[in-house]
Amino acid sequence: MDTHILLWALSDDAKLPERQKRLFCRKAGYLLLAIRYDHVWALETVKRPADAPFDRMLTAQAKAEGMLFVTHDGLLTDYHEECIVAV
Repeated sequence: MDTHILLWALSDDAKLPERQKRLFCRKAGYLLLAIRYDHVWALETVKRPADAPFDRMLTAQAKAEGMLFVTHDGLLTDYHEECIVAV
């Protein structure tokens, strides 16, 4: 999950849909936190491309491990991977 998703889950923020909140309440399993820092893209006025190497690595890891990658980054849905859950 992206860092902000974890913060939304911990603070019971309404931005996190109920379906995703239930994912974090399961007793079995584990959570992995992805800390993404897009400092290069933050300095530019153009949109970050959907083929950013770190995003591709996180997606590949989630897919290989059979996990869900919960994110608020709408660009990741461009990969059309079932492991990506956009909030």
